[in-house]
Amino acid sequence: MEIYPSEQDRLLKLKKWLDYEISASTLYLFSWFWGILLLLAALAAIIFIPFMLKVLFQEKKYGWIISFFIFVILPALLIHLAHIGIMYKVILNYVPLGLFFFYCLTLKFAVRGWVLDNKFKRGEKVFIKSTDDVFNNYKF
Repeated sequence: MEIYPSEQDRLLKLKKWLDYEISASTLYLFSWFWGILLLLAALAAIIFIPFMLKVLFQEKKYGWIISFFIFVILPALLIHLAHIGIMYKVILNYVPLGLFFFYCLTLKFAVRGWVLDNKFKRGEKVFIKSTDDVFNNYKF
């Protein structure tokens, strides 16, 4: 299978946005105190989801798409349809957003592996000295 530059560019762009998206998880933590930050985090997620799904479809990562719907969309629907008190529903509305940012965190690590795989398939040299280098190069 030949890897074209546009495929690599898509993955690199997704990787870049996931790096920023992880910063938005900090907004999620602060959202317990400030409503406006929750709104900004939710808007960032809503804007990012179509791009993320587009790249996952183009890369044929159907398992990741299915897991997105199971871990993010399904809980949001169940919370929305649940017949519970309004106070509980307000609190539970934070759960899908937290799940989304956790999903982005795991996707971030997977995308880094896909980028390395594509570089290897294109014949670029990929040097990893030890597993310590792998973990030290990740931005947590």
